[in-house]
Order: sequence, then structure tokens, then C-alpha cells
Amino acid sequence: MSNGFLAWERKGRPRPSPPSPRPSYFRAGIPGSWLYAARTSAAALGALYLAYLFELDTPSSAAITVLVVAHPIHGMVWSKSIYRLLGTLVGGLVSLALAGLFAQSPEMYLLGLGAWLALCTGTASLLRNFRSYAAMLAGYTVGLISFPGGIDTAPQAIFEVTAARIAGVSLGIVCSALVASLFTRRSTASVVNRRLSIALRDLCEFTAFVLTDPAADVMEERRCKLRAEIAAIDALIEFGVAEAPEAAAFADAQRLSVMSLFATLTAAGGLHEVLPGAEKRLPARLRDDTRRVLAELDAAAGAQEQAPHMASVALAHLGALRSRVGAAIIPGHLPSLIVLDRLHELLDDLAESIERLQPSARRPMEEVGRRSYHHDWRRAAANGLRAAMTVWLCGAAWIATAWPTGSVMISAAIPNVVLLSLHDRPARDSLQFAEGVALAAIAALAYKLALLPYLADFPTLAAALAVPLFLGALGITKATGTLRGAGFLVFFLVQLSPANVMRYDMTAQLNLSLAVICGAGLTALIYRLVLPANPATQARGLRGAIRTDLLALLRGRQAVRRETWEMRMQDRLLRLANCFPAGNSRQNGLRSGHTALRLGRQIIRLRGLAGNLPEHSAGHTVVVRALRGLRAIDRAPDRVAGLAEKAAMRLLRMTARDDGERFPDLARAAAALAAIASSLRGRRDILADTGSK
Repeated sequence: MSNGFLAWERKGRPRPSPPSPRPSYFRAGIPGSWLYAARTSAAALGALYLAYLFELDTPSSAAITVLVVAHPIHGMVWSKSIYRLLGTLVGGLVSLALAGLFAQSPEMYLLGLGAWLALCTGTASLLRNFRSYAAMLAGYTVGLISFPGGIDTAPQAIFEVTAARIAGVSLGIVCSALVASLFTRRSTASVVNRRLSIALRDLCEFTAFVLTDPAADVMEERRCKLRAEIAAIDALIEFGVAEAPEAAAFADAQRLSVMSLFATLTAAGGLHEVLPGAEKRLPARLRDDTRRVLAELDAAAGAQEQAPHMASVALAHLGALRSRVGAAIIPGHLPSLIVLDRLHELLDDLAESIERLQPSARRPMEEVGRRSYHHDWRRAAANGLRAAMTVWLCGAAWIATAWPTGSVMISAAIPNVVLLSLHDRPARDSLQFAEGVALAAIAALAYKLALLPYLADFPTLAAALAVPLFLGALGITKATGTLRGAGFLVFFLVQLSPANVMRYDMTAQLNLSLAVICGAGLTALIYRLVLPANPATQARGLRGAIRTDLLALLRGRQAVRRETWEMRMQDRLLRLANCFPAGNSRQNGLRSGHTALRLGRQIIRLRGLAGNLPEHSAGHTVVVRALRGLRAIDRAPDRVAGLAEKAAMRLLRMTARDDGERFPDLARAAAALAAIASSLRGRRDILADTGSK
């Protein structure tokens, strides 16, 4: 049946040896992080050397580009480089247009720049991965080209400044891509495979953990981590396609696997909901058999070399277990029906997840619909308006004070406020970024005034710069120091400003450092005062979107793909979890979202079951009428719960009389209606506490 778990590689390509359990590409203290830092530093210094050789006006822009697009995974370097170049080209064209319109009016230029930045930042908030990055670059590149040395001092030379900026970025991209191609393996596809395998193992472990009926808050923490782990794989798939065109043939199948993993996670949560008091409804032997099969699947997913045999055995045992669970359902006994149906549903989703990891299961993405994500329009509007106000406030301060290096403050604040707008905690993260900028100011001041004047050639300059660049790149690999490392790396070179003709002026350097620090400090201040990100407001908006989507599902007449709908809801739950600290507050905040997800899942399931039942039969009529009654769920949830329960009992009586071909569909429809009634009675505020967007 199978050639093994995750056998996506082309024929003839050797499969990589299995990594240690739970590999981490940013784990501190291992040689991989040191190699990444050395590779990044070497690429940046190589770009700086070529920029000197070609006598570019701003050599540092080439090295900064290398530092910005650097990543341990080859495919991410390519994706980031492509979108950085695209964003830079668009930003350059806009800067030329603004300069042509408002070269003699700095006030109007700043108004136009703010409006463009608002548009790009808002668009970036709605996009994903490096498409979002390209939108951000198209916005803040205009600020980097305009200030300093552009529209503020020589508007007639804006074309030359734009060309120099694009040349520096292009050179940096070429150097970064060259080093990544020579010294990193094209391994994104295998990384995706390993991550899928690890996610499957974690999902098996999580399901076995659910069977122990753990405390709700403990289970919620593990579920949040697993949800984030599965969601991260989706971005890696896109990077794999950018790295190797042949990976596109496997990308759709891998995305289907991600959708199936999400569906299994949802089913596991549904089983946990009915486990309390289920000892008599779920036989101990059946529970033990489920744990044993889950352990076999875990071992098969972890053993790459033995996977062909182990996977086949585990899948056979899983199929036998599904048959035993179906046979254990007692006609007419609702409590047993609900628990066993949830377990059967979980095993069905788990089997589908495993089957979709097989090469023979590749199907076009159109069969299940495209991926669907949450779009937070309110947050996008707030991010855009905040970015525009940053330009206007900094511009007003610059014009009012006539500070000679005020334009540097603007050029430092613009990328900071745009890049941090997509973070879940921008106010906190802006402080960490400012700390890195401050450290960069100190290091740049020491280097420029105490060390660089004594260096006579590029080899000695490279040796001197290698140490801070290496340490900064190494700091980025630390989970707790990513933002400090990024702030240090970028703004160290910005303040050092290496050029073919160096100028050493203490006053000018202090002015430059002060302007950069003020830009970072203003960013932190703006995130606290101007439309501050409020987790409670974000949570209300997400709950409102969940409510709207659930009602649209109830009242919609078009067919909805379960995987697509669930993936969008899981994305919202992932964002919702980030709005709350760990513990009981997160569990309570997510409860209504999980209830809505289970309700939607049962509604989609009921529609499918109604299609399986003979038209105009008694069972079909009961299910169709129940679905119509559910449309009043927001107006009269108690009445809807009662109707669903009565419909479930009617179907249950039919199962007691009919044990033929229709029995499974009737039993599952009864279980789905009973689950809907239980969810509404247990959480009648599901539609009230979501609030409005």
C-alpha cells in the first residue's frame, strides 16, 4: 500500500538520514547556528567587497540586504530575495513618482509618503509569508530612498539615489543567493517531510494524551503548541517550491496533509469534550487498543528506514480498530453512540492524515478547495494608519526643529514601525529592537572613531567587521534575542556607513547615532500611544469573525469544503491563543472558538450524511428539517438545542429499528445532532461572547 511515510523525494534521490527527534534549526549551542552565523557574515562581507569594487554610492546597502534575507533554510533565502527585489523595484518607482510631484514641497511629499506607507502596511497585514514582506518593502523602501541624501538635500538627484539603492539591493541578493546555493543544501522539501512526520507523531501522542482525560488547561496548552507546529509547515511548503520547481508537484499533496492534520486535531478536541464520565460508554479494552495503535503509528512515523513495513502494519491495525469501534455502537443507546462516534470520527481523520502522506494519495488541490486564512481588516486599517501617522509625526518634528539629521530619524522609524506591525506584541518587541539599535550605536561609534581610522585595506576591515557581524547573526538564532540581534546587525552597518571615502567626524557620528536611536525610541513610543495593539480588542474581533463565519455556514446554500473551513477557523484560533497568556485565561478565551469549530464541523457533516440517505426517506426528512432549524441558532439557541435533541432521538429510534445499510448514517446523524444540542446547552453564550468585530 505504501512506500513509506512522506516519500515525496524524486526517484533516485537518496533519502536523508533521519534527524534526531524534534530537530530545531535555531537551537542554541549546536554547530549549525555557528555555521549559519559564519555563512551570513561571509556573504555580507563579500557583498561589501563587491560594492567597493563596483564603487557603489552606498556599499553598506548590499551588505545590509544580505543580513536581512539571510536564513538557515535555502528555500527561504530564495523566496525572501525574490520578494525583496520586487518590493524594492516598486518602492523605487513610487519614490520617483512622489519626487516628480512634490520635489519642492516637503510637506506634500510627507503626506504622499504617509498615504503610500499606509496602503502598503495595510496590504501586508492581509497577506501571508513573503508576499507580505514584499508589500512592506514597497512601502518603506520609499522612505529609505528619500532620506537621507535624497529628497531632503538633493531632490534633483533622486533618480541616481534610487538607482544606487536598487543596485545595492540587487548585489546583496546575488551574493546571498550564491552563498546559499554553495553552502546550504536544497533541503526544504526534506525539511517539510520531517516536519510533517514530526507533526504526525506529536498528533498521535496528543491523541493518546486526550484518552487519559487530562485537565482542560493542560490539554489546551498542548493543543495550542500542536496547532502552531502544524501551521508553520504551511509556510515551509511555499519556500520549498521557491527553492526547487520540481517540489511544486508535491506541494498540493503536502498542503492536503496539513489540512488533514488540522482536521484530526479538531476531532481529538471533540473526543475530549465527551470523555468525562465515559468509562462505561467507552470499554477499557477499546481504549487500550486505541492507545496501542497510536503508539504503532508514532513509531512508524519516527522510523524512516523501517517505515514501509511498520506503516503498513500500523494502518492495517488502525483499519481493524475502526471496524471494532463501529461494531461497538449499541442501537438506541445515545450516551454510547456519542462517545464511540467521536472516537470513530477521530480514527477516520487520523487514517486520512496518514493516507495523504503517501505518494499514491497525490490529488489536485481543487478537489478539496484552496487554503483559506483569516483576514483582519480592522487590524490592517490600524496598522496602515499608524504607519502613516509615524511619517507625519516624525516629519512634523523634523520640519519644526530643522534638525540636520532629522531625515535619518524618519528613515529609521519607518521600517521599524512597518516591520513590527505584524507582530503579536509590537509594543514589547519594539523595546527589544530598540535595545539592539542602542547596542549598535555604541559599537558603531567605537569602531568608526577608534578602530577604522587605523585600517588601510579591505582584508583588515573585513577581519574587524567579522566579529560583530558573526555575533549579531548568532544572536538572531537565539529565540530570546532575535529582535535584538536583528536591530544590532542592520543598524550597526547603517551607523558605520562604510564607503569608498570614509569621513571621521565625532559630531556627525553622534548626530547620526542619536537620530537612529530616536527613530527606534519613537517606534516604541508610537506603539504605546498611537492605536496601541489591544489583545482584548483583537480577541473580540476574532470572535466576531468566528461568529460571522458560523452563521454564514448555517445559512449558506453553497457547498463548503470541510478542510478549507476548518483551516480558516484553526488559523483564527491560533491568532486567538496569542491574545491570551498561558493558563486558565487562554483556556476560557478559546472555549467559544472551539465550540464554534465543533458546531461547524457537525453541520458540514450533517449535510454530507443527508446526501447519503435516500431522498424523501424518514431519516433524510428529519436531518433536512433539523438543518433548517439550526439557522435560528443566534436568535433562539435554547429552542434550537431542543429541536436538535428531539431530532437526534427520532433518528436514534430509527437506528433501533433499522440495522441495515442505513444504520451507520442514521447513527452518525443522531450523534451529530446530539453533539450540537450538547454544545449549545453547555455554551449558550457562544454567539453572545464572540461580540461584534
